[in-house]
Amino acid sequence: MILPWLFLVLMFLLGAHFSVMNYRVLYRVYVRKEHHSPFPLIGGFLCLAAMLMCPIARIRAWAWVPLIVDPGGAFLVGLFIHTAIVTKGFKATPPK
Repeated sequence: MILPWLFLVLMFLLGAHFSVMNYRVLYRVYVRKEHHSPFPLIGGFLCLAAMLMCPIARIRAWAWVPLIVDPGGAFLVGLFIHTAIVTKGFKATPPK
């Protein structure tokens, strides 16, 4: 009985760790002007999967929240769509 809960908690904590790392990358890129790469979608999907596998229905109802909170999800997907529109399908080179 404890092992499935332990697996879900560890999976959620790993996803939360990736989400926090994505916020740290954003801080380093925009504040410190350093170059770092985020982990796109990993943290949000790990937390989403852990919440969907949870046997408590109220937690499963909120499983979409990690995809929005994780900057590797909403921010990077939005940036990808914006880049695709601005560069007309990645045919043009982005401005320097």
